Amino acid sequence: QTYVWGTTVNVDETCQRFRRFVEHFELPSREGVSHYDAKLREIREKDQYHLDLDCKHLDAYDPHLYKLLVAYPQEIIPLFDVVANEHYVERVLPADEEEFTRIQVRTFNLRECKAMRDLNPSDIDKMVAVRGMVTRCTGVIPDLKMAYFKCLVCGEAPELTFVDRGRVNEPPLRCISCNNLGTMVLIHNRCVFANKQQIKMQETPDAIPEGETPSTVSMCVFDSLVDEAKPGDRVEVTAVYRAVPIRVAPNQRILKSVYKTYLDVIHIRKDRTARIANTAAREDREDNAAAEAEGVATAGQR
Repeated sequence: QTYVWGTTVNVDETCQRFRRFVEHFELPSREGVSHYDAKLREIREKDQYHLDLDCKHLDAYDPHLYKLLVAYPQEIIPLFDVVANEHYVERVLPADEEEFTRIQVRTFNLRECKAMRDLNPSDIDKMVAVRGMVTRCTGVIPDLKMAYFKCLVCGEAPELTFVDRGRVNEPPLRCISCNNLGTMVLIHNRCVFANKQQIKMQETPDAIPEGETPSTVSMCVFDSLVDEAKPGDRVEVTAVYRAVPIRVAPNQRILKSVYKTYLDVIHIRKDRTARIANTAAREDREDNAAAEAEGVATAGQR
């Protein structure tokens, strides 16, 4: 049996629980139809390879699995991805097709939405939902995912090496082919990159206590979430709250004792309820109707 490191979470049992949820969860309005099986079929038709998972559905069907998802998102979400892709291959994908774009599970609509100023060290590496207003977006930054190294002397190139949380798994100092020391170099145009964008989000004016300055939080978005939110948008973000060490200087490896926190975004939902209703249009129509009745020209007709 395989367990998530440092916990009593059984990997096989978690996969089976999520598989049951995908196959059997039904909405009250559509009984007899598996909701997420239908969504996976829609993915193929729309060619958008992400599955939006409503956490309130998961909480209603399996509260224990919901608690695991909130407590250990870094380990549980990849398991959800594996199960969703297996279900897609078994039930949706035609038998003659072998290659397909991998599906990513995006969770949203958590039971509790936290205020930005209430994020604590106890929330680090857990899933949180935060509301706010986007204030700034950077351009698209290439983020290294797979590195390609090559020997300058003999041209030997080992397989692409994966980058794990910003750390490149470098090849040995000596070339395994010609045995020369320090000849392996990174070839940038043969590496694999992902799109990355950094976003600053600020508390909405209604959530700021009187006399306080608004809190801000940094966020990182990747691939298809890039350019999803623009400055001025009110959004609800579901993300993993992370902490990373900062170097004292860019050319030194010495780290500061205070860590920098940011949100690693999983899902962005634009808040449409917070928009201000346009009451002026109704008043303008009433004024125009009254002016017509009295035979007076309105401002637009003069």
